[in-house]
Amino acid sequence: MTKFSSGESVMERPLFKFLKTIAYGFVVQAVLYSFAEAKDEYLAVDLFGPDCLEYLLPAPKERFSEKVHLVSRFQKFRIGRQPRYRGFYVEPREPNFPPKVRNVRVKLDQPLIKGEAWTVEGYRPMYFVSTGFHNLEPESKKINSLIADHVVNHAGEGLRINFDMKRGQEEMMLYDFRWNVHDAVMAVYADKKGYLEPDDFAKLIAYNLHSSHNDVFSLMYTPPSVLPYMRYEDILPEMAMTIQISYYGLRNYIDPSLKGVLAARGFGYYEAEDRLPFEYLIPDENLKAFREKFYAQFDAPTTCEMNRYIKLQSNTKYSTADPTDVHSLFLLRAIGKAKDEGMKTIVAVGDKNTMVIWRRYGFKLWGRLPTEGEAEYLMYLEVESSQYIAFYNRLMLRSEEVKLEQIR
Repeated sequence: MTKFSSGESVMERPLFKFLKTIAYGFVVQAVLYSFAEAKDEYLAVDLFGPDCLEYLLPAPKERFSEKVHLVSRFQKFRIGRQPRYRGFYVEPREPNFPPKVRNVRVKLDQPLIKGEAWTVEGYRPMYFVSTGFHNLEPESKKINSLIADHVVNHAGEGLRINFDMKRGQEEMMLYDFRWNVHDAVMAVYADKKGYLEPDDFAKLIAYNLHSSHNDVFSLMYTPPSVLPYMRYEDILPEMAMTIQISYYGLRNYIDPSLKGVLAARGFGYYEAEDRLPFEYLIPDENLKAFREKFYAQFDAPTTCEMNRYIKLQSNTKYSTADPTDVHSLFLLRAIGKAKDEGMKTIVAVGDKNTMVIWRRYGFKLWGRLPTEGEAEYLMYLEVESSQYIAFYNRLMLRSEEVKLEQIR
């Protein structure tokens, strides 16, 4: 095979790779067109767009034609959000005449912001609040299923998915509070981690911008019913602790999408290029080698990252210390949730100071991340390990005195 002075072969040259991608795209497009024509359809799929890999995700042979049919129908509609969180609309690009619109009302099955009052005798109440966008997953599946059914069975017709007042208010509150907590955490990072540059903050934010696939827990001094209406600078004094569990696989539980529609019909997700939050910190030139080594040891779909873990009791306006019981229960809820979601490995990233904390919790050192600037270390805890069981049991014993009350 011909090689250049740089040692590259013809096959490795960027121009050749680009031409190969184009040729591959046309071949696959031709195959998809043949399936579409068999159903007398036009398949308007952009194979070079950002979602092309979703379209090419392998499907069982007996369902491949079904998948092509669903994608082609989806492309004939446009989807948008009704104002003020009132629902979604699905409009045909070529509507029937006379126009016809179906209306579906969606009610909320369970609260989107979940809270509990935690009390220990002799101390003021504290509030455990769950506000991750993961709370939207059941609602997201419901809406994407409605859209999948509509685009397949109601060609040329419109669809209005209408939320009742409670559903709209809940989503608006969840969205606002979720980002207020995020901004409050970033404010703490800016204060405590002076070595972080603007580019570092962009990387820290990247995962939360791209994915809804996370649980966010906060331990607060104020009931959750009040918090969504507060600015993040006002929320900060009301926070005792926060933690986020980020799962592998980018998801959008906020808005319906082709990705969500395909998943709702059982075609799964393409996740090969997805990342956990800490991977955004790794320079591109180091990322491929790191991923090959890391995911050779850990299974991506059952690996999650525990991050945004901060303690703020010394920053609050309250003078009395918080009981260690509630801190233990807070951590117990976090690691218990990871296990309940089917996770086998929990990873965490820390600098030379915070890695000491993770070690105390039973996490093992995997190695130093190939990042630039301040050294960051990757720690991991296997859910079936003796270290996890010992940590879990220790937290259980320390939190026995906490009294729980479900609240909204």
